[in-house]
Amino acid sequence: MERKSEINFESRAVLIFLPITFGLSWAIALGIYLGGGLRSMAALALYPYMLMPATSAFIVGRFITGEGFKHAGLRWGNGGRYYLIAWLIPVGIVAAAYMLTVVLGLGRLGFNYALFPKEALERMGLTPSFLVLMAFLINLGPALIVGLIPTFGEEFGWRAYLLPKLLSLGRDRALILHGIIWGVWHAPIIAMGHNYPGYPIIGILMMTLFTTLLGIIFGWLYFASGSVFTCTLAHGALNNAASAFILVVSGFNPLIGGAAGVICFVVMGVVVAFLYKRGEMKKVSLDNLP
Repeated sequence: MERKSEINFESRAVLIFLPITFGLSWAIALGIYLGGGLRSMAALALYPYMLMPATSAFIVGRFITGEGFKHAGLRWGNGGRYYLIAWLIPVGIVAAAYMLTVVLGLGRLGFNYALFPKEALERMGLTPSFLVLMAFLINLGPALIVGLIPTFGEEFGWRAYLLPKLLSLGRDRALILHGIIWGVWHAPIIAMGHNYPGYPIIGILMMTLFTTLLGIIFGWLYFASGSVFTCTLAHGALNNAASAFILVVSGFNPLIGGAAGVICFVVMGVVVAFLYKRGEMKKVSLDNLP
């Protein structure tokens, strides 16, 4: 009877958390759209957009349910090695996806002048090789640290708050469902051209598949490490690695190549299969959290 009450409580919390999260986030997305879209200064609102899952979790856990954050992983975690893993896995996934895009002849290796025209580089006195070097050093170093604040906004909401509450459905169902929710949450900005420019409808489906696979990996990382900060680092590393590699690989269809296409799905699928094969997914349990 006590277990049933716990499940009912978790369900109520989820049903409060999701409308608040989607309502706040999609209101910001509407503001971006009305303000000129992702190619305008309004795109800066993507940063508060990313903070809304954490904001919603705080509102619900602190003021509505009063439950607090007992499974929030606000601690160092189960060992420093998970922070190294949190950096290596996403960077490795992105690097492998772009490498396969080039090897399979689906993209071109070389400086992406569509992002930085030659004239602009000459005016700034920069060479393509210098800009690429700086992009990798900055994106995988200082910029990664700065980006931890918005990525924490997503990870605290999806991994630390929502996922533990869904575990009563079963481990695999919880991982898949929270990944789908995470993907649908991206719908307005995907429709505006984020990640899949030119594919506003199918792009939403692709993003949902992407976050479902990535959610399994990040979900494992959260429970295995016992810390939301490892997922925060992994999320930032993934975003920044994609931003760096786009400078040296171009000419691919975003539905197929790059960091969010089918090729990347295959790479993530291999990582997920490896985690299951090694028995690592058994760590996705509330017993791994204090």
